[in-house]
Order: sequence, then C-alpha cells, then structure tokens
Amino acid sequence: MKQGPLKGIKVLDFSQVLSAPFCGMMLADMGAEVIKVERPGAGDISREYGPYINEISLYFCQYNRGKKGIAIDMRSEEGKKVVMDLVAQADVVIENFKADTLEKLGIGYEKMLEVNPNLIYGSISGFGTYGPLSHLPCMDIIAAARRAATLPSSPGSPSATPGRDSSFCGDCPWPCSTASGPARASGWTLPCWTALSICASPRCWNTP
Repeated sequence: MKQGPLKGIKVLDFSQVLSAPFCGMMLADMGAEVIKVERPGAGDISREYGPYINEISLYFCQYNRGKKGIAIDMRSEEGKKVVMDLVAQADVVIENFKADTLEKLGIGYEKMLEVNPNLIYGSISGFGTYGPLSHLPCMDIIAAARRAATLPSSPGSPSATPGRDSSFCGDCPWPCSTASGPARASGWTLPCWTALSICASPRCWNTP
C-alpha cells in the first residue's frame, strides 16, 4: 500500500513524453494511485526513446514509475465508455494533448464534469487552450525556440555557436506547478480546472 500525503487520491493520466508524465510521476511519488492511459499497440511515443534494457525504454520508465497502466482506444464507443467510467472514480485528470483533442472525441472536460462534478483537471499544452496557435502540437525544443531560449554551446566563448539548452526549459517547470494542485486541493472549491502552456514558462539561462 502506498504511503504519502496523496494516499487515497486516484489520478487518471492521459499523457505522453515528458511534461504531463512528469506531473503524474510526482503525484505517484506522493502516494497517489496513478492510472496511465495509453493507445493500444504503440502506447506512449516515449516507449520508443532510448536507451533500452531488455527492449524496454528507460526514458519511459523514468517518468512513469509507480503508475498502473491501461490501453484504451478512445476513438471507439466502448473505449469512451471505459474512460468515463474511470473518470467517475477519479479525483484528478491530467493530460497534455493539443487543445480540444478530448472534446473532439466527445470526452472533454465538460463531459467529464457530468459524471464527476468534483474533478480536478490539469492540462499542459504547448500553446495554451485557446488562441491562434492552440491547435498546434509542441515539444520542448519548439517551445524553447519560440521563447528564444536557445543558448551558445559554450557560453562565454567568442567562437560559441547557437545550440539547444541541455535542460528541458518548458517541460519541467509546469509539471511541478500542475502537480501542486491536487496536493493543495483540500482548500479549493471543486471542480477545479487549470491549464498551463510550456511556451509561457520562464526562460532558463545557464550561468557561464
């Protein structure tokens, strides 16, 4: 049995790669029961990221430790019903889809509230949930370029050339902010919905 401040909290984790999986990892570390929902077959695309041990991605394991897992075809009617049954039993839902992805499937935030009026919902996206870029997919390197957060490969060197910062500037700060919601939710009015954009995260600069 898990121990920790979030023992007894159930989290439904619709996430891929880093930002939202990192959030779910921290909630699991704090004792929550986290159920990760993946596509049948391929699953989370980070399962394809190396390095590997026994054909298992260590990248995937790093950010999805301590979670349970289920494969659901959310495009099928049967899959949608399974999702909503899980939502009805959950305290928290986290996802990092493009804006309106779940809404287009008919299982978005408003539909979830119909079966669970006390739901805490956390959304991490590249360009927010509304606006001219909200429909676009985004990875950390795209967010870094949009924020001009690329850095010289050798800061302070006259011959330095532009290069990508070694840290994940956008993917890492927002999971921490999102994960803090369920940890403090006892004093909030439910339901609660929070949306964070990695392109709005603070710039990260290395000290030469």
